[in-house]
Amino acid sequence: MKRMFSNFLTLLLVLSMFCACGEYHGIENSSSHTVGGNSSATESSSTEKNEEEETNVFTVSLIAGGLPYTQTDGMEAQWSDGFSVYRSAFDENGVAKMQDLDGDYAVTLHGLPETYMYDPNIYQASNSQRDIVIQLYDYNRTIGKGTDTYNGAIKLTRLGGYTTEVTKANKPVYYHFSPNRSGTYIIETVEDITANEINPSFDIYNGTFAFNQFSHTLDDGGTASDYTKNVKYVIDVDASKIGSNYIFGVKATSKTGEYPITVRFLVKYQSDYADEKTEKTIIIPDQDLLVKNGKIKQPTGTLTYPEIPLGEGTYRFDETMFGLNEMDGFYHLYNETTGNYDGPILYAQITRRHRFFALNKGSEIHFANVESVGNAALTVGDGKENYKLFIEGGASVVSQGVVGMENMGHYKGLADYIANNDGVYPVTQEVKDFLQKFAISQLYFKDGNGWAETTAETELGYRIYATEADQWLFACCYYI
Repeated sequence: MKRMFSNFLTLLLVLSMFCACGEYHGIENSSSHTVGGNSSATESSSTEKNEEEETNVFTVSLIAGGLPYTQTDGMEAQWSDGFSVYRSAFDENGVAKMQDLDGDYAVTLHGLPETYMYDPNIYQASNSQRDIVIQLYDYNRTIGKGTDTYNGAIKLTRLGGYTTEVTKANKPVYYHFSPNRSGTYIIETVEDITANEINPSFDIYNGTFAFNQFSHTLDDGGTASDYTKNVKYVIDVDASKIGSNYIFGVKATSKTGEYPITVRFLVKYQSDYADEKTEKTIIIPDQDLLVKNGKIKQPTGTLTYPEIPLGEGTYRFDETMFGLNEMDGFYHLYNETTGNYDGPILYAQITRRHRFFALNKGSEIHFANVESVGNAALTVGDGKENYKLFIEGGASVVSQGVVGMENMGHYKGLADYIANNDGVYPVTQEVKDFLQKFAISQLYFKDGNGWAETTAETELGYRIYATEADQWLFACCYYI
């Protein structure tokens, strides 16, 4: 009896075990299991392994023009710890991967096409920063030799990478950078600091294409151990300076003393920029006065300039020779007979070149097109007054994409009312004020060292001097 009861308990225990396992479905197909153990346990182990492998992968991808760059055939990414270099080709998605790295690595590229440039010094990978994205820049070829800061300078109008050849240690290659939008720009050399072979520097100039002066040298100062010290030129361009020329010279010294050497540099747009302290006032000519005066026809007589001799091949301006005639609103030559300012009208050359504009190959520079060659010359008055519309007229300004005032296209400028071969317009008080501010901004007269006092002598055959009050006469003439 005890044995039967014991067997009954054993049976109940076995049944209870089956009940605890839930509904029974029979034996599953062996193909759904991973050989050698429990399926779910094996899958979990495999997932953990893949995740571990992924976290150990260092990657490099590329970007150009704000988009992923995947045309990477023949290119490789390089990781260097200072002792060993590890390379990996880019896959079809434009990603290069390297496993089993541990530590800090400088990341560079091998086999980059000549149509692109990048900065090889700034990308550093580590265990906490495994994924690197390298910015590529278009490589731009230039025209010219950069022999001087004027017409001989190489013009840069595009962002991207450039190279220049320096033939001597203290012989710069000169450039004009002309931005077409406001913002903060950076011009910086990108020489390989690991190679440590050359030390670049920039000579910075102030002024315009017509007259400029050396300001200072940017040089981070290479030493015997760290010879290559790249240099950075930061430029803040507000709306009034769009199209201005920023003038700099690229120099470099060679550690071995061998020349020529090639210097690589980038021109980059960094961020938006607006100088609230120097908001520009757009100057509009008196529209009623323009209509009243009408189209200015060709004056009669012999064109004459307003300088008077000082002796020994020098001349000077004298504004007391001219005065505003209230009857017509124009400046006139003093009439000795009447004792009034009712002599010949004084004109300003607006749509034809005045004598102190630099000669420009291929085109005649005058007030109505001076900004088209890359500067903001018509912004004067300590950089706070924009006379572009005053000279060119609103339709011209709008067509060039310049903004800043609603309905500016409806306003006329002096150029709209000139219909004569000499491109002259009568000097009103408004015109005189502009000419005075322009002469000051361009440094035409500066204690005997201004553009009109020095460089223009070669063309004129004599020197012209002016006091502070007289210098507005530089672009003027009259007919007798």
